[in-house]
Amino acid sequence: MLTPPFHPDSSTPAPASFTRDEFIAAFPGEGDLIEFKEGVADRKIRETIVAFSNTHGGVVLVGVTDHGVVVGIADPGQAERLVWDRLEGIHNPGRLDIGHTEVDGRPVLALPVARRSKGFSQTHSGAVYVRRGARNVSLIGPDLNRFQREHSFEDFEDTPTPASIDDADPELIRRLLDSYHVASGDIDSDATQRLLREQGFVELQRGRAALTVVGALVLLADPGKKIGRCGIEVLRYRDGEPEPDKRATLTGPVDQLVMRATSAVVEELGVQSVLVSIQRVDLPRLPEVAVRETVANAVAHRTYEANATHTRVEIRSDGVTVISPGTLPYPVTVEHMRSQQAAGNPKLLEFLWRVDLAEDEGKGVDRIEDSMRLGMLERPQFVESSHSVTVTLPTRAVVSPEERGWVQVLIRDRVISPDQAIVALRASRDGSVTNSTVRSQLGIDSAEARVLLQQLCDEGVLVRTGSGGAAQYSPADGLGIYGAETVSSEQADEVMLRARDREISNADVRAMLGVNRYRALQILNWLIDRGTLERTGTGRGITYRPVQR
Repeated sequence: MLTPPFHPDSSTPAPASFTRDEFIAAFPGEGDLIEFKEGVADRKIRETIVAFSNTHGGVVLVGVTDHGVVVGIADPGQAERLVWDRLEGIHNPGRLDIGHTEVDGRPVLALPVARRSKGFSQTHSGAVYVRRGARNVSLIGPDLNRFQREHSFEDFEDTPTPASIDDADPELIRRLLDSYHVASGDIDSDATQRLLREQGFVELQRGRAALTVVGALVLLADPGKKIGRCGIEVLRYRDGEPEPDKRATLTGPVDQLVMRATSAVVEELGVQSVLVSIQRVDLPRLPEVAVRETVANAVAHRTYEANATHTRVEIRSDGVTVISPGTLPYPVTVEHMRSQQAAGNPKLLEFLWRVDLAEDEGKGVDRIEDSMRLGMLERPQFVESSHSVTVTLPTRAVVSPEERGWVQVLIRDRVISPDQAIVALRASRDGSVTNSTVRSQLGIDSAEARVLLQQLCDEGVLVRTGSGGAAQYSPADGLGIYGAETVSSEQADEVMLRARDREISNADVRAMLGVNRYRALQILNWLIDRGTLERTGTGRGITYRPVQR
């Protein structure tokens, strides 16, 4: 059997290194559980991962010839990235990871793969492999049919419930049909009934149209009456108190649960107001999109077989914790949540995506982390136990409130991108940035950093001095966090005089006052804050006009 450190479910850390004799003793040769690969270019790595997933699990060792000679790999980091890229073409692999070790100083990648506990794995072309000795055997014909019967399984969300389509709320059926862009005039029509069956919301049983678990979650006004505890429990804790001082249990169709729980969190936390130069900015203590996506992911990926447990949302002053019953879906791990994709309840996740409450499969974690980063807050924390998954969104910022507000002002009207705003903040703090600074801060290459800095210069946010490797990028006049100029009455009067005749743009203000884009935006926002101008449109199409009294 595999040595424990290279079993994907083991808590034993993998050895940092082997001697040659130790390696031979642990991995004497290719077989049921061991595969050697000299490099990551070998397309058969995919086949081996599928075969191990469908049989007893195993480990792929990259940097070792077929005969067990350790040749090592030149760039372990690059090799690991290439391996993850190759794994994207695999459907439903067993839980896997990538580890690093050395044999007599030569780096080797280890890919431990666990056997799937349910279902089976396939290559991107649909081929099914099993492991027999040192070979990956492709199943075809009767062997494939028998294997699929033995390993097939039904997702719990497809399981029929005691509820029938007659129990469904007509308004919820119409909402579902609207999400599929289907006319909802006659909810009893054959076309409607066919769509409900085809999409897995209804299953026919002895002539009865039974709602499945996902159908009950979406179409019943109170799904808990049919499938057990499937709501969201929201609890508020005061600082230092072990017990909540406020508790509410939310029930209802799943999309309403997500919206109500999100609103409860956002309203409970409130906002923090800061003064940024001449403007007051209200900062949410947590980005609403991060809260909503976290709650949506919790209800979409939880196990509904655990019908004695609600999804749980805990609100504290230092953060929000969301706990969902069940474990991460195969092959997702906490360490690789952004690179591995799977859904615990794919039909439920698709519905939430259709009603704009969740990202598509594999994108939810990205959206949570990116929105927290954009809000200049600490990174979210993900923890998996044997019975639940916990996500914590800290309310602690990585910069001062004034700096958070300043970044939000820069981004609010899409003057610059989030990454550009972060670079502008660094420049305002330090006085200047360089190409090297940006590369280090954002983890991008020199060419990408150069383009980003040039865009900031084009927008009038930064000013370049010097050239080549010695180039420095400093904040433009008036861009500093605390040093913005006030708006003179002459500037305000000139803008309002021009706006009397027609809607004006940022470009119009720049032309009439001879200021840069950011300064023009300051002036326009100052007039908006005083109730004399109003903004219309979005992005580059934003215009301004006098408020009608």
